[in-house]
Amino acid sequence: MNRIIFVKFTFEFENTGRINPLFEVRTIKGDMYATGDGILRLLLEGFVVVIWAIVTYLMIRDAITSARTSKHYFKHFNNLDNIAEAAQQLIFLAILIIYIFIVSYPFADGLQISEDTITNKDGKMINADSLSMLWEVYFIINAVNLLITLFRMLSFVRINPNISQLTDTFAHCRDQIAQFAVVLALLLITFTIMANLMFGAKVYEFSTIARGFLSTVQIMIGNGDYFLISDADTIAAPLFYYPFILIMIFVVFNMTIAIIMDGYNLTVEKRKEAMTQNLKDLFAKSVFAQFYDGALRLLAPIGHSLPVRIRLKKTPSGIEYDRFLAPDKYRTFELLTEVIAKAQEEQYIPFDLFHMLLASASSTSHRVESSKFLVERYNAWEDLQAKAAEDKEAVQERARQLRQVFAKIELLKEKLASIQRVQHRMGNTMDVMLRSWSVETLP
Repeated sequence: MNRIIFVKFTFEFENTGRINPLFEVRTIKGDMYATGDGILRLLLEGFVVVIWAIVTYLMIRDAITSARTSKHYFKHFNNLDNIAEAAQQLIFLAILIIYIFIVSYPFADGLQISEDTITNKDGKMINADSLSMLWEVYFIINAVNLLITLFRMLSFVRINPNISQLTDTFAHCRDQIAQFAVVLALLLITFTIMANLMFGAKVYEFSTIARGFLSTVQIMIGNGDYFLISDADTIAAPLFYYPFILIMIFVVFNMTIAIIMDGYNLTVEKRKEAMTQNLKDLFAKSVFAQFYDGALRLLAPIGHSLPVRIRLKKTPSGIEYDRFLAPDKYRTFELLTEVIAKAQEEQYIPFDLFHMLLASASSTSHRVESSKFLVERYNAWEDLQAKAAEDKEAVQERARQLRQVFAKIELLKEKLASIQRVQHRMGNTMDVMLRSWSVETLP
């Protein structure tokens, strides 16, 4: 078999007086790469390491580029997906290092096996604790890596709104859950210590803090046994059980569900809102149709030779187009980036979007056609025309009001000028009258 099996027996003494016999079994090949299967495994492991190195290089390159662009060293890691990716790369590095230590461990080559004993080459009893510990750490880190992989796979389902409701729900309520988790953890720890103090000396499930925590969680999800703790202490059992049920199940547990339901309701509302807008065709597309379109995109180099029924697609407005000649996601991103830059530079208003697209398309006809296609593809032009009409009416009404205000100001100015002229004439008349009166009264 060419395998080495480590068996470790231990005895755990509980404070309840119970003795638990435990054993661990670890198996490792004596020579990992001696056979044909071992050589194939070595090649596959080398391929995985190369892929890991490439992905790590790309991640570091993107992080450096983002830091230079934003003048912030950790700008790339403001996103949870990027943080998860970096954590997974570091975990894989730790797995690789531990695996190298396990494979190169100087153990199997130095064994001296006889009918009575197994010793190392110096004749001393072997000690496999360090190698066993490496194996245990190796599998634990692999399990953590698998969990992070699951979370990253769940984040990838956001490519389609129909299957991203789970991730969208947690994205909308993660801040509330993170804050509420602090309160939940404090309550669980308090009740765990309380149960350990009350029943730890009599009940195995609460004999340690670790077991007590698991047993407390079991009670919270409905798998607890009241009679187990009641038989241990009839006075302490109700003092622990009923406050726990009242606080943790009727209040805390339902509050946690309410927070998640609020996130789900917000996800549903946003989906309904998106279904009424120009991108509703994306929300109505099934994931299978999306995979099909993506798979056909890979055939773009030979797309001109495919049948017409495969090449042609229809927009929501019924216009047919060639899927291989339409702008792909990179082309679309490039065009929209130009649109956003031009909009920010020249401060376009919404109903000028169509002209903005054409203006950003420079002078080449392909860019103009691509811009027109984007507008037609997402059924945006009709809504923009309606919006343009509303905006123009609002602008015209505002201009009319301003003209009325200016007219009233001009009328007021004329009245003021008229009053000034009247006052001037009255002043001249009074001056003449005073002069005449002064002359008539002279001796």
